[in-house]
Amino acid sequence: RPIPARSDASYIQRLLARIGYPIVQSGVWDPQTRQVVRAFQMHYRPAEYSGRVDRQTVAIAEDLARQIPVPQQ
Repeated sequence: RPIPARSDASYIQRLLARIGYPIVQSGVWDPQTRQVVRAFQMHYRPAEYSGRVDRQTVAIAEDLARQIPVPQQ
């Protein structure tokens, strides 16, 4: 499955950080990003945890991120 256009490295890194995953937001598809994506998939979609970002991975991450209240300043 191809990576969705909206799931460039910086986008998925921001989503995962917002959800609470410890990830450096480098904007690069590096081993750390693949490892964190794999951990996310193992938790939220254990049937497929390749570490590759697909539409379902992005959809789950977006849904979870939307549920987190935006901090008031």
